[in-house]
Amino acid sequence: MARLHRLMPNTEFARAFVVQRIIGEGAMGTVYLATRKGDGREVAVKVLKPSIADDDRATARFGREAIVAERIGNPHVVDVLDAGFDEDTGLHWLSMEYLDGEPLPSFLERGPTQEVRHRLLRHLFDAIAAAHRAGVLHRDLKPENVVVTTDDAGQPLLKVLDFGVAKMFAPQMAASATDGGLGTPLWTAPEQGRGGQNMRPSVDVWALGLLTFFILTGKIYWRHANNEHSSMLDLAQEMLQAPIADPSTRSHELDVEGWSSTLDPFFMQCVNRTPADRFEDADHARAALFPLLGFPAPTPASSAGSSMPAGESPPAEMSSSPMAAPSFPAAQSSTPSAALSDPAHASSRAAQPQGGQPTLAPPPPAAATRWVPVAVALAVAVLAALGIGAWWWL
Repeated sequence: MARLHRLMPNTEFARAFVVQRIIGEGAMGTVYLATRKGDGREVAVKVLKPSIADDDRATARFGREAIVAERIGNPHVVDVLDAGFDEDTGLHWLSMEYLDGEPLPSFLERGPTQEVRHRLLRHLFDAIAAAHRAGVLHRDLKPENVVVTTDDAGQPLLKVLDFGVAKMFAPQMAASATDGGLGTPLWTAPEQGRGGQNMRPSVDVWALGLLTFFILTGKIYWRHANNEHSSMLDLAQEMLQAPIADPSTRSHELDVEGWSSTLDPFFMQCVNRTPADRFEDADHARAALFPLLGFPAPTPASSAGSSMPAGESPPAEMSSSPMAAPSFPAAQSSTPSAALSDPAHASSRAAQPQGGQPTLAPPPPAAATRWVPVAVALAVAVLAALGIGAWWWL
């Protein structure tokens, strides 16, 4: 069957949608804004690229996004509404809620208040804690996979995208590492770049620590990622080998406000290069962070005890067919849920701190570093040269 490479505006797709336009494109697929025929709702339809449609691992990852979103069921995780294979075009697809929002980096450039930044952190940690309780690792948390939109009251609402890299983990057994860890170098834990490593929830905790610094200051934590004169070797060595500076020191180096030294122990435990010395999962990290931000401390529920329903064990590998596992209603009759994503990015998509609420200086508008993607690409080459393992730019 010949596969279409582009869906045209105002055409019907999968007998369920009317395509409007392309709104995003990434390595694995193209995202279209479409109208669902059954109820007229606008949705984002992600279509797997024909060039990789015969790759079992690619189709498994594509279908995994639908499976894990349904499993997590959290208001801060983008809703995947339906999934299928269209025989007329030969394309695998999934439909998601359409969010009228913006990527986290551009939102932070507008200089939100301290209160809003704290709100975003609460949403982010709630989302990943829910994923870990459901037995799911995201494995590619980064600013581009976070979208900020608004709720019904007009308040900022954070959504986490792109669980296509996610993996189920069985707390009672070693998790499979057949996908080489995946992830994006600036945000992923060191063990994700080494083959044969067992991935645990602590890989997401590493990224959560870095994202906490990014959300509060508007800057990437790594010093050499903020210096256009640094070499790729400087950046790679800082991420993997150099002593990790406390974030208060780093915020002074970068001349940014918004960080309090009371958060330093929390951050340092998140980014400990020894996985066993990090917080066990997002639940435990959340329980440490929230009191420092003035939120009630949630009771951490160990992922080992709460990630799976009684008597159920998640598979080490997901099905190779993206349509075998999702149990969604047909697109024509799907009931709309929370309506809101920035689908342009959906395709891309020990020591505990002590003390009370920190006094944080109001953060000024901070522009995201624009040269970083180039530096990251160079760093990937260095990581390979250093023999660290397979790092993936997704």
